[in-house]
Amino acid sequence: MARSGPSLPKLVTLAAGAACLWTWAPSFLVPPSPEPGAARVLRTGSGLGGPAAAATARPAAGAQESAPSTPWGLVWQSAAAAACAFVASSAVRRLEQRRSCSVLMRVVPSQAHRCRQKVLRRLEPYGEIPSWTTKPLLIKKKVLTWRSRTTPKISAWGRQLIEKQRIRFHYNLKDKQLKVFMMRAFRKGVTYPVDNLMQQLESRLDNFVWRTGLAPTMAGARHFVREGHIQYMTGKMTTWRTINVGFMRLKVGDRIRVKDRPSSQKYGRSNLDKEPDVVSPAHLTWDREKMEGSYDDICDIKEIGMNVNESLILLWYSGSRGLKRTHFRYFEGSMAIIKKGYRGGRVRPTPENLINMKNGNGLNPRGRRRPPALWGRKVPLNNPYETGRHRKDKF
Repeated sequence: MARSGPSLPKLVTLAAGAACLWTWAPSFLVPPSPEPGAARVLRTGSGLGGPAAAATARPAAGAQESAPSTPWGLVWQSAAAAACAFVASSAVRRLEQRRSCSVLMRVVPSQAHRCRQKVLRRLEPYGEIPSWTTKPLLIKKKVLTWRSRTTPKISAWGRQLIEKQRIRFHYNLKDKQLKVFMMRAFRKGVTYPVDNLMQQLESRLDNFVWRTGLAPTMAGARHFVREGHIQYMTGKMTTWRTINVGFMRLKVGDRIRVKDRPSSQKYGRSNLDKEPDVVSPAHLTWDREKMEGSYDDICDIKEIGMNVNESLILLWYSGSRGLKRTHFRYFEGSMAIIKKGYRGGRVRPTPENLINMKNGNGLNPRGRRRPPALWGRKVPLNNPYETGRHRKDKF
């Protein structure tokens, strides 16, 4: 975005400063003309001249000092005025750059980076997305209605994807972030993973800001936190601390407030005035006068910010197409992980590969029956049992 130059009052100030310098510059740049008959002392390399030098410096009787050359005086005045004007303009330019904030350098608050109207047109028929946008769905006028095609029946996989996308867009998350929350929900001891997932998402700081009405959307709540307008205090803390991380998970008993400065208070109250009918859920406490609240308890599954079909979410994250959990292989009798990275062309020493290389399996069979790391080889090169080329140790 292009930034405008200095305003008219600043230009007038610069012009006045240049005019003052124009009149003041000759007093220190051009030496004043001496009075008639006055003696002039010259400076030499060793300091002030003595009486002899003063005598030689006196003008002859009846002689008068000539005035300084007028063109050189004008040159000095012009140079001084130009230099002062340049310095003043540079100072004003640096001040403007310091005060202005370029929009292009700001981080986009939305994590989805999708066209909001297209998302609403695709997902809203299956359920609302409350925190995605405040604008309604704009329906384009159809000129020729008989040319509109019928929507094909959606598959089971597509319906599960839509339900997952509704949650992702509502809480302003990336797909990778949602997978992390779901993996935590699938841990041992959790009876209802989807309920646990929604309770985790409801405990986020940006969701707290949106549920209390400090921001119109979840992306706006993230932007509100990122700008440093929110402070928090836990049970062991004695002072408020500013936080700019929107995905921070709140614990029971944490206190949240809008930062006690005029800009933050004005920003928060303006958002609250735009939505005065926001009702906070039972697990949150918020005081509009003090601009302070607390996270009192875990969210009840009946009071979450949107309606969710739990069975579709559970089907999406389970089965062969569900979460890909990290699978580690350990050396026998230890907790040392067998790394999957490149090992200089050597065979990965998994138990199966060690047995195959020891028995010589995989040298003659073709196709997928050959074991890993031995395909296309006539001799097992670089295996753990070699001490030299084509030589094996005795077992």
